[in-house]
Amino acid sequence: MSLSNEQTYAFEQKELISSPIPVTSHLQQQGIFDIDPDMNSSWLHSIMKINRQDRTITLENGSVWKLGMLYFRIFDKWQEGDQVTLSWYQDTYFLDTQIKNYTKQSYAWSNMKLGPQPEASGFLSISKVIPQQICIELSNGVKVKTKYPWMFRNFREGDIVMTLYGKGIGSETLYSLWDLTSGYIAYDLSIA
Repeated sequence: MSLSNEQTYAFEQKELISSPIPVTSHLQQQGIFDIDPDMNSSWLHSIMKINRQDRTITLENGSVWKLGMLYFRIFDKWQEGDQVTLSWYQDTYFLDTQIKNYTKQSYAWSNMKLGPQPEASGFLSISKVIPQQICIELSNGVKVKTKYPWMFRNFREGDIVMTLYGKGIGSETLYSLWDLTSGYIAYDLSIA
């Protein structure tokens, strides 16, 4: 028996489609959607606007993210005010940023369509680079440290940054910082 394209698509998307039956998914069992109670609030983002037609969300920092079309059923359940984190993985090919929705306990892969906007409430930039402490200070006063002296070598005062949360390849901690001005991502960070 061969499956039609529609049946194959539904089968391939089985784990992505939520069920009205209260079943714990393998992601929930692994603790993927458990928010660390000690997480710095700068790493938790809020969805401020949703455009379902374009499959985009706008976060509190003004950045706009286009979600992959395979996630349309999950995206239909997302709402303004949902709490999300952004994660980056260097081994991805097309969609480079994973958005984890902690409110809805789901995720989708996406690409940034528009970067953070200076007039937005959650906009972050680097206010100070402190080389002797291997530390930088963000515009909201949060200080971030690394154990690697080379990690912040391309980060400059005034650079626009975004927070990323989640373990990437080779990282030991959950905190990362994406310098959108230089294009570099610093990982294995801790809050100073």
